Amino acid sequence: MPLYGQRIWYKGKFSLKVSKMIESETRFRKHCTSLPGPTGEFEVSENGMKYAVDMRAMTCSCRRWDLTGIPCRHALRIVSDHKKTYKTDNLVSHWYLTSKWQQQYSDSIKPLRGIKIKGVNESPTKGKKVTQHARVMHCSRCGLPEHNCTKCPNSGVPCKPRPPKKQKTTRPEEIAVSAGEGPAQTQPSQS
Repeated sequence: MPLYGQRIWYKGKFSLKVSKMIESETRFRKHCTSLPGPTGEFEVSENGMKYAVDMRAMTCSCRRWDLTGIPCRHALRIVSDHKKTYKTDNLVSHWYLTSKWQQQYSDSIKPLRGIKIKGVNESPTKGKKVTQHARVMHCSRCGLPEHNCTKCPNSGVPCKPRPPKKQKTTRPEEIAVSAGEGPAQTQPSQS
């Protein structure tokens, strides 16, 4: 319940985690250089790698900003170079706002049942497989236990035939490949 209590006293614009992530990314932005492009697009280079950053669409080719909603170091480099145009607070996704956080924790979370309590509609667990040791053998002629067809005292009764095994179905492509024959080719005759 610590987040439930923090929602009351925390006054920052974004959550603590986002603020810490932005602080850690600002330490790495000094290794980046930016080149402006047309209509809010920039090229940021870092350690020989080049990244395309679109400030209007809030995307970067490193995909970190796209996935998290928090500006990456490349976007923060552009913010530090163009302080009049861009501000970090406007680039973070609205899902990280403190107002959203307070809204999520406004109601208390309802308690859940324990994991050991089974529901009425749950299916029973599957039974264990009977091993060979515990299995009782039955005769296929008379159906009595403790002997098989060869040792049956009712020798005049014929043994019941076993049901046929299921055959594997093969596709036409497999048949052609397994036969080793390809399509017939003819060569032109020499005249």
